[in-house]
Amino acid sequence: MSRETRKRRSSSSTTRSRSGSRSGGNSWLGLGIVVAIVVIGGLVQWLRQPGPVSAPPPAPVVIRAEGTPAEKPEPAVVRPRATPRRWPVAPGGPRENLFGDHEGETIIQTVGPATFLLPYRRRYSDPWIRLSQPREVPNPSNYSGDKLLAVDYEVVDAGDSLQPLQFVVYSYKDRDGISRPDGILLPSTSLDFPSALVQGKRSGTAQIRIPFPSSSFGVKNTFPMNAIEVYVVATDSRYQVTLSTTAEGNRRSGPGDARFKVSRSAFIGSILKPHPPRGWRDDEFEFLTGPGGTVTFQF
Repeated sequence: MSRETRKRRSSSSTTRSRSGSRSGGNSWLGLGIVVAIVVIGGLVQWLRQPGPVSAPPPAPVVIRAEGTPAEKPEPAVVRPRATPRRWPVAPGGPRENLFGDHEGETIIQTVGPATFLLPYRRRYSDPWIRLSQPREVPNPSNYSGDKLLAVDYEVVDAGDSLQPLQFVVYSYKDRDGISRPDGILLPSTSLDFPSALVQGKRSGTAQIRIPFPSSSFGVKNTFPMNAIEVYVVATDSRYQVTLSTTAEGNRRSGPGDARFKVSRSAFIGSILKPHPPRGWRDDEFEFLTGPGGTVTFQF
């Protein structure tokens, strides 16, 4: 074998050896990449698994002063809505529960010839009006010079009564300024107010202006504005009441709607004999808690 032939064979063997080494290295590199992908994929799947659900934190325990845990508080009691205060009411129950509050005003309990004309005490279904600041104001729209009595009023409780309201005014002096201890009712100053109007004023204080009547024949004198009582009554036309007495000059009132006082009296000046509410006699109680009608009560 010649030298050239041996050189060619040696060169060919070397080339094959290098090729085999390169292909073997590529195989190991590919296998490593596959293993790395598998490992990373498993790690990702493991990280995606949800962890254990943690229990909610325990409720705080209230410790009493003695050092013992307090009992679990009772759930709040849901109370039903109040029963509507309709009138008349079903029979039964304490009589006193049928009356409303008068904000400390004296209630006359003994009813007789001297007190039977006073307004009835308020029923629990009637509204309550708070009067304040009665005062004289000018009346520029009346050329005859009549005065105006202005009174502020606030609806404290609109009640459930649908009866109209009246502002009642007494003057304790006549037109000549002479004192009248029993008062003079000024009928033309009584104004009817539907309950809807009063309920509309529930949110604040309103004002009413009541004209004082002039004497006839154009004479411009009227009642002085220095001895005045004003209050509010709720009237109920279902109960037509006549009140009379054979004592003290056979006084009589009615027939007319039953009147329930629904405000304290407001005054201008010093009043000796105002008009507080009065209690109900037994026969009046039986009638006024019934369906209504016409009746005469003697005192």
